[in-house]
Amino acid sequence: AGQLLGAAVGYAPARVWDAIRGAAAGKDPAAHESALLALALVCAHGGAPVEPWVPTVILPMLLAGFEDAKEEPRQAARLAATALGRKAHAASLRLGMSAVYPAIDPGAKWKTKAAGLQLLGALASGKPEGLEYELPDVIPLLIDALSDTKVVVQDAATVALAECCGLVRTPETVKLMPLFVAAITHPDKMTSAALEQLMDITFCNALGSDSLAILVPVLLRGLRTGEAELTKCACKAACNMLSLVASPEVMTPFVDRMMPEFEKTENHSYPEIRALGQQSMRELKAGLEGADSIPEQRARAAKGRAEVEAALDAFAGKGDLDPQVLKHLAALAAGVCAGPLSTSPGVMSAAELPHAAKRVVRGSADAATADALAAHLAGAYAGTHHKKAEWEDDGEGTDYIVNLPNIICGFAGRVLLRRAHFRLEKGHVYGLVGQNGVGKTTLLTRIVQRDIYGFPPDLGCHYVGCHELEAYQELPDTVTEFMERACEATGCDRALIQKALSQAGFDERPDLITQKVSQLSGGWRMKLGIAKSELFSRDLLLLDEPTNHLDRSSVLWLQSYLKALAGQGITVCIVSHDYDFLTEVLTRVINFHDKKLTYFRTGFAEFQALNPHIVAALPHVNKSKFAGAAGAAGATAAAPAVDGSADAGTAVENGAAPNGDAAAEAE
Repeated sequence: AGQLLGAAVGYAPARVWDAIRGAAAGKDPAAHESALLALALVCAHGGAPVEPWVPTVILPMLLAGFEDAKEEPRQAARLAATALGRKAHAASLRLGMSAVYPAIDPGAKWKTKAAGLQLLGALASGKPEGLEYELPDVIPLLIDALSDTKVVVQDAATVALAECCGLVRTPETVKLMPLFVAAITHPDKMTSAALEQLMDITFCNALGSDSLAILVPVLLRGLRTGEAELTKCACKAACNMLSLVASPEVMTPFVDRMMPEFEKTENHSYPEIRALGQQSMRELKAGLEGADSIPEQRARAAKGRAEVEAALDAFAGKGDLDPQVLKHLAALAAGVCAGPLSTSPGVMSAAELPHAAKRVVRGSADAATADALAAHLAGAYAGTHHKKAEWEDDGEGTDYIVNLPNIICGFAGRVLLRRAHFRLEKGHVYGLVGQNGVGKTTLLTRIVQRDIYGFPPDLGCHYVGCHELEAYQELPDTVTEFMERACEATGCDRALIQKALSQAGFDERPDLITQKVSQLSGGWRMKLGIAKSELFSRDLLLLDEPTNHLDRSSVLWLQSYLKALAGQGITVCIVSHDYDFLTEVLTRVINFHDKKLTYFRTGFAEFQALNPHIVAALPHVNKSKFAGAAGAAGATAAAPAVDGSADAGTAVENGAAPNGDAAAEAE
């Protein structure tokens, strides 16, 4: 019956809900259980046509089911809530939280509160992406419920907290999660350990309001303690954390709780704590620049909703659509939030609304009506109150293989990159330039480790650089054994080994094939690393100081090799201080400066001509690297170089930096 009702929702939703609610409203426990089981199947199979009734019908019914004295209706309600969490659009669930918040409010009756917490936990167990943005409102309520006088409420809050924490997807916060949950549930014992761990982790993903909802309560606990060391640790962690947020709006739910605690440090007896408190206040104020306050977000949503409703009222086929569907569409389009502190997803743009409208009305209207509504909104709705994100790209049709907004990089209290947009186009050679120590090599290593949330999981990415080549010095394998092991790891055809080695120049030195990798010079180790990369599926090749230890002919070979890769549609990103080399190969430049990335759609020569002040300030390799090469040509002809590359000793003697950023000399 539930499956039939689920199919029928698209054709006669009001009658379906009347039937289910009628069965649930009676005193017969079996009828109540049956209604909830039918609702579970509706939630599992109904799809988009069900969602307009999530706030007004489904969640109130589920809450009543969790309050039932009988176990069977509660189990049926749990099935329905879990199915809803897995299947429903998160924006619809966020709207539906308007039915949940009153139930878990501190002033609610304990039976209602327990039922609301159980419902919340079941919804969150479905891991609906987007519900995590309600955590700024949810987590304080859960913390309050953990200390409720009723054990059943405490137990329900513990389960709901674990499930809600599972909604957070920022990898670094996920790593910290067990420790921070322990600090929330046992603040006296675990706060210090959690804050110390927060200081040690390297961040590559910007913190959203979901992460802050978990981290801020622990920070506040540290700030409010009377222990000087713990207060100092909390201040340091706050300084670091506040500089790693995704956008100014992310911090708005927490300002009223954090600012008073920072202000209290102004009178602390420890000068270091006073200084850290002042720094934290500066970070908080700086991070809020350009942010809409919560009241401003709500006002923008109200104006956006009025604009959407006006456009819907003007639709000629409005009479063919259920009023509840139109009401739901208007709320979604306006970014309406149920929680008083949760940040709004924002008003939809003119391009977004027609697509959303087709999805929302699907099932409750025929295809012709849905298409007509989308066409109408494309002309009638301007999206006047849509606030464009800083990272939104105006370019249409750009073939990005990587397009990651709001990435950050920071560790041990130091921020390297803040709210940066990292993007790479297919088939281009990028140069990542910047001052020594800004974090260029760190960024490459984080990319290849794929710990930036949203990095394309199927993108073939390979790194060849100083860190990998240093590890080669410890390998006992011969060159052949090294390549065979790499071939086994990738499952590639063994015939590719000889081709890759030959392409890297090893056919000119066959004696090196049987030599141990650890005995190769720096130049040949770089060539071996590039040869190894040929065995992998590569969409993106990352090179860190690839010309270190290479002689002139090897550099020329590398230039030709990289140009050929770009011609095959492979993207290359290079960190190098050899700007003659960059001039030959780059088609794009990324300037890493002031904790951000600036993109230039030019080669390096054009970048230098347009921005001489930037290039003049960059570190350079010593121009004498190849000095005297012509004069030594005769000697070279008579006595060929041992490996065709400048070895480590020669490179250092001639001024080439052997190990990337840290060793490169400023001209």
